[in-house]
Amino acid sequence: MRILLLSRKEDYLKVYSDLVLFGKVDFHFGKLTKDISEYDLIISYCYGPILNNEEIYKLKGPILNLHPSYLPYGRGIYPILWGIANNHPLGATIHLIENSQIDNGSILMQEKLNISQKMSLRQIHFALTSLSRNLLNKLLIAGYPENNIPEKIKPDLEIAKNTYRNKSQGATFLNLLPKKWDTTAEEVKQIYQSNEDFLLSK
Repeated sequence: MRILLLSRKEDYLKVYSDLVLFGKVDFHFGKLTKDISEYDLIISYCYGPILNNEEIYKLKGPILNLHPSYLPYGRGIYPILWGIANNHPLGATIHLIENSQIDNGSILMQEKLNISQKMSLRQIHFALTSLSRNLLNKLLIAGYPENNIPEKIKPDLEIAKNTYRNKSQGATFLNLLPKKWDTTAEEVKQIYQSNEDFLLSK
């Protein structure tokens, strides 16, 4: 199986070392610039660029995104930040990228995770991205994409729409945190409650 891993330089090895057990893996950082039509499976992990519809339709195999939120809650950037602030379920999701809509494809696997309010954003991010990698391994061990294909679950579009936050809102929220990624979940909630109207106006 030929696998294309889309990621960032600082993150790709966390997934690459597992993927090589299942096939020949190429990895790519940044915007796509090469022919991507011959891969049997494409994995997106901590990957920034949004694939456009033309790129998606060229691909032979399914495109999986590993997302550190319990979709449809937490679409887009900084999902953990917004999930904590709004008391949404936290977890990890593997979903298909079927079009250029952000984090809105059919869900293949997901799992909730309870976290301590004393944990920092950095710790929670580690927990949820680790969970997403474990879910991917379960999927591949079961024979995906050739065998044991999970039922596709369409996300609740109303929840997805109402809980989506854009990049500007996320960056503004993060800048309000004095300790940035070392801010605890408890502190995130307090800061959000004091600045909710301001943040949602962005």
